[in-house]
Amino acid sequence: MVERHLAKVDAEGSSPFARTIFVTMRVLVVGGAGYVGSHLIHELLRRGDEAVVIDNLLTGRREILPQRVPFFQMDGGVVLGVHDILRKYAIDACVICSLLNGEARSREMPFHYYHNNFIAVFYLLQTLIKCGIKRVILSASLDIYGANISGVVDEDTTIHPTSPLGKTLAQCEDFLADLVHAEKLSCIIFRIGNIGGASPNRTVGHWPGSNNLIAALMDVAHGSKEYILASGDPALDILHIADVVEAHMIALRRLGNKAETETFILASGTQLRLSQIIAHTENITHREIHTKGGEMPFDLVPTMRANVERAVRELWQHAPLPIDRILHDAWEWRKKFPTTNVGNLKFSPNAHGNG
Repeated sequence: MVERHLAKVDAEGSSPFARTIFVTMRVLVVGGAGYVGSHLIHELLRRGDEAVVIDNLLTGRREILPQRVPFFQMDGGVVLGVHDILRKYAIDACVICSLLNGEARSREMPFHYYHNNFIAVFYLLQTLIKCGIKRVILSASLDIYGANISGVVDEDTTIHPTSPLGKTLAQCEDFLADLVHAEKLSCIIFRIGNIGGASPNRTVGHWPGSNNLIAALMDVAHGSKEYILASGDPALDILHIADVVEAHMIALRRLGNKAETETFILASGTQLRLSQIIAHTENITHREIHTKGGEMPFDLVPTMRANVERAVRELWQHAPLPIDRILHDAWEWRKKFPTTNVGNLKFSPNAHGNG
């Protein structure tokens, strides 16, 4: 931990007479230029913590991060590179946000998923432990339960991974459990469902044109897309990105010196049909959302009902934000960008606050 000393000054502005100690953290965020990672970076800085980012920019964007954040473009599994970074910065904890999503795509690209989601994580954890860093958060996915799960799932539900994605998630969790026993790791695992929205202060959000349902709905409402592809009317659970980030911030303080693993499901616990989400979007944006028959191209977690009581009780201590808040924040963020050419958008510092 880093001790920052903030001097107290008397009412007349004279010299400090006492010091108040604020304990902050310096966090390594692997995958920090992605959707979850970039929101976490902005929140860490907003609360006075420090961050260092590793990202291969496969899906992330450097320009959405504050310029003052140390950034290294590489895979988290590059041992020498990560080792040098850990030697340079006094890292207190590591958050791994670099796991790929997309169950269907993982079946087409198993080599890619096993390399990124397990092999790279294996070498990252090996390097962290060699450098004495034993506080780790893994941002994973509900895909670990498998596509054919029925009923309500909670943290104790038996997993049945059926895709390369799910299997790599299971491998990561098994490996972390072994490290807790052998290396006294303190670890928190998040199994996250579908996410949407943007930061409430509009400093960061989904990049227009992103492969995300809520972002695509905003693109249609904003005029940069004509429609979204939809097949049927699936039931979906969507959680606000702000709730995801809040859980990570609480978890960072929850990590300690005790060797243990804690697992939390992060989801809203509420299912809505796609048609209902579209209706809510039209109400928020005052725009008509057109759909066209076809396979949905988004990285959606399979339909399942999630029990989020543990996260509500031990982390959030409040109910997850509702769908209208997700859509409102996503829409306010999307309106900051031009209508066309979303693939060629340039980052404007003025559009993202002082970050």
